[in-house]
Amino acid sequence: MEKLWASLERKIEERFQIADPEWVQVEISKNSKIHVTIVADHRIEKDDVRNPIQKEMKEQREVYTIGFVDIYSLDEAEELAVIRSQNVGKVCTWADGLNVDEQEEPDFPGMNVISFYSYKGGVGRTVALIQTAYNLARAGKRKRRNS
Repeated sequence: MEKLWASLERKIEERFQIADPEWVQVEISKNSKIHVTIVADHRIEKDDVRNPIQKEMKEQREVYTIGFVDIYSLDEAEELAVIRSQNVGKVCTWADGLNVDEQEEPDFPGMNVISFYSYKGGVGRTVALIQTAYNLARAGKRKRRNS
């Protein structure tokens, strides 16, 4: 039997006629959320992705909720460095990414530091941090161990 994430990817590709270099990735988190990333150069609405998934879950009597549905053009994906997760078929969300085993990485003297700062409260700093952590975890980036 085809895995759920693979089945959903195939159905989305067929429905929206997505072909290389465009791509679709469906990931299912440990807390039963379905996250979808689509990189395509034609207009796709989030509801046009969510509704068929919800229908499929209802038909299969599966207990999942839809999490993130991220849709990018090829140019946006390149500019924002959106890439397919290396954990295809595994669980990987921003929350899961915080709990993965740390991997030793080589020392890079030019390593970037990301800072979230504002004098004022209530400006979305936490949301920005969570979204950044999510994108970094999806890109395979992990916290460095202190030597």
